[in-house]
Amino acid sequence: MKKLFLLVCTLITFLAYYPQSDQVSIEISVETPVESVEVTCPIDGFILWNQKQDTLSSEGNGKFKQSYALSQAGPFRIKIGKLRFRTLFEPGQHYDIKLEGQQLLFSGKNAAGLTLFSQLKRPGYTFTENTKFAQDTTAAQITEKIGTLIQQEKEQFQQLEAQGSITREFRELAFRDIDYYYAKKTLDIILSKETKNEPLEASLVALMDKTIKENPVQLSGFIPEDWDYFADSVIIYKKTYELKQAGKITSEKLDALYEAGELHNWRLPLINDQLSGQTKEHYLAFYLYDRAVQSRFEKSLVGIFKSFEQEFPESSFTPYIKPLIDKIVTYHERIEAPLSDKVKILDGSTITNFDQLREQLKGQAYYVDLWATWCSPCKMEFKHNVAIDPVLKNAGYEKLYISIDKASAREKWIDNIKYFGLEGTHLLASKAFVEDFATHHSLQKEMLIIPQYLIVNQEGEVVSRDAPKPSQSDMLGAALSSPRR
Repeated sequence: MKKLFLLVCTLITFLAYYPQSDQVSIEISVETPVESVEVTCPIDGFILWNQKQDTLSSEGNGKFKQSYALSQAGPFRIKIGKLRFRTLFEPGQHYDIKLEGQQLLFSGKNAAGLTLFSQLKRPGYTFTENTKFAQDTTAAQITEKIGTLIQQEKEQFQQLEAQGSITREFRELAFRDIDYYYAKKTLDIILSKETKNEPLEASLVALMDKTIKENPVQLSGFIPEDWDYFADSVIIYKKTYELKQAGKITSEKLDALYEAGELHNWRLPLINDQLSGQTKEHYLAFYLYDRAVQSRFEKSLVGIFKSFEQEFPESSFTPYIKPLIDKIVTYHERIEAPLSDKVKILDGSTITNFDQLREQLKGQAYYVDLWATWCSPCKMEFKHNVAIDPVLKNAGYEKLYISIDKASAREKWIDNIKYFGLEGTHLLASKAFVEDFATHHSLQKEMLIIPQYLIVNQEGEVVSRDAPKPSQSDMLGAALSSPRR
């Protein structure tokens, strides 16, 4: 009886650590000490931004362990210190992972494939990425470049399969991930060449159609990490282009819908007409989260979310989206209040350049925050204002907020000041001011990149054009106490 009891205890311990058919377990080992490791796992097979992100604490000796429910193969993200990796896991597997230098090494089933997969370069479609394809104006040029990149990546997995190092199933998962990443990139490249008044060259439209046919939005099984933005390009941006070319909508009308806060309501029928079932649930969850997290506080998203809840009452995504929707509701409640008496609004119509503004404010030192209501990273920094308030006060500095919004956005600008509680001096910059700043004070000449932070001393001199952000309060304190002030 005692032996049977010990056997049962051993089996329970084994089952608690090693995965069942609907689970996956991982053990990450690091040689250089880190306090924690972050793992982002799929929700219902689908990665929703950085949601469902677990912080794993070390169990000692640099080892981090965790188990996840997983009914089908799915994408995962691992962050160790500042290093970020993509991977994909299959249910019923245990993975031993070791960080060596700046790469992950896997052991176990498909280890070579997982190591290779984590090393694939996946830069976002940034300005720098865009310039790589700026001169490619024909479908043939784009196809050749993208085709070469796809072939180079796929050949590596084919070789591993031929060697017996990975299974056919894993190779197929890797292929799907590669296909959708480059399908997204292809559509990004083509759609970036659209102008308001000129149609795309016919071969580019044909290439888009071919790409979408080979990589359908409606998927079963494994959902690649880049599926969401690929679907966005297909469902929203390509369809919008087609409607413009058919004369059913204009760029001016779209701009007016955006300014009126009705653009999302206009887009909703596009989504309803093209998607259904689980794919629609996944895409709507992405759409709601992606737009709400940008903190533009568009009221129309509240109504779309309510429709989402009614159509998908048991959705696993609702708990992740609802807090963002609640913020929108709170925003519209707060903007009804009057401006705080700790907010000073300058007359931007009489200030044409930064030198003039500094001369006008001479005698007081300022920490300058260059921002806009449409800039999500700018607004993310506002939550750190409470931490830097005493830092600024101790150093004798006040806040100066300069918005580069258009004059037509004045009401939205005031509303944002109210919602975020931005106490200090404010300027809604004129067009002349913005052009002057871009030429003489921007971190990149002739181009404004925001947020940007500056330190201006009591004499009106710019001590720093690249001051620490509010989230870098310790660095900011050191910069403000520098003898140069």
